[in-house]
Amino acid sequence: MIPGIGSMGGAELLILLVSLLILFFGAKRLPALGRSFEIGMRELRKEAARLGDEDEAKQRPRSKEDGKEIAPNAGKGEGSV
Repeated sequence: MIPGIGSMGGAELLILLVSLLILFFGAKRLPALGRSFEIGMRELRKEAARLGDEDEAKQRPRSKEDGKEIAPNAGKGEGSV
């Protein structure tokens, strides 16, 4: 444990982080950094959703004749379990 840091709470650490960001990047560049971070996170979420959709599509059974998806309850009677 680093002396002095163990007794710092969440608010103090947040103030320290913001102060360091302003010191390193300057107050004028912080909004641009925030926007680029936001764009990157948005693209990451879109790509993750697209990959999840592709995985779901691969797991769905398809008929051999026409390649169309088979309904989940196809071939089962109403009374069958």
